Amino acid sequence: MLMHTANVMRSFGFHDSALLLYNKTLSLRLDTLGPNHAQVAARYTKMATVYQDRQGLDRALEYYRKSLDITLRTLGDRHPDVLQCYNNMANVYYSNGNLETAMQYRHKFLVVRLETLGNKHPAVATAYNNIASVHFAKEELDTTLDYHSKSLVIRLSTSGENHPNVASTYAGMAKVFEKKREHENAIHYYNKSLPIRRDSLGEDHQDVAAVYFCIAASIRNKNSGTKH
Repeated sequence: MLMHTANVMRSFGFHDSALLLYNKTLSLRLDTLGPNHAQVAARYTKMATVYQDRQGLDRALEYYRKSLDITLRTLGDRHPDVLQCYNNMANVYYSNGNLETAMQYRHKFLVVRLETLGNKHPAVATAYNNIASVHFAKEELDTTLDYHSKSLVIRLSTSGENHPNVASTYAGMAKVFEKKREHENAIHYYNKSLPIRRDSLGEDHQDVAAVYFCIAASIRNKNSGTKH
């Protein structure tokens, strides 16, 4: 009941109340289960998410590390909860601008996904996309495209050419080409994304409008010869 109430508090943005309740559930679990139980790790993760919501990134990392340490020792390094810790920590490091460490955790996540699911699984495609986003932030544009391309191959083969995830990958590639000032290629990939978005979301959806805007901006940049 306390966990449910804490979750509700967090969902409504009452972070202090959520932290108080998560702390109470943590104390109860520590008293009854000891410090090395998966349910204790889960409470640390919940507390970390609240700090992350509040942009208390150092505290978030502190609690994610506590969760990861317990989860590795109790569940092993291939467990989904460990992967979630890697993903959460990568997100925090990305948010605070520590891109090198974010990349390390993205790659830890990818290695486990490849070993447990193989190289053609949709979750591997997502991992490639997440790595691409870090390379994009580092302005390593050719490497970004490499990872988007890896993701695209898997998504086309597993989800088909009209899946929203395929559209997302096309849009990601378009942004890279726009950043590279290759406006023709950017327009090409935005136009590949557009009909998928339109069919899956409807003509009036904001994401469809965003693609139209990006196409227009790319056309304008191409015609004006802008370097931005």
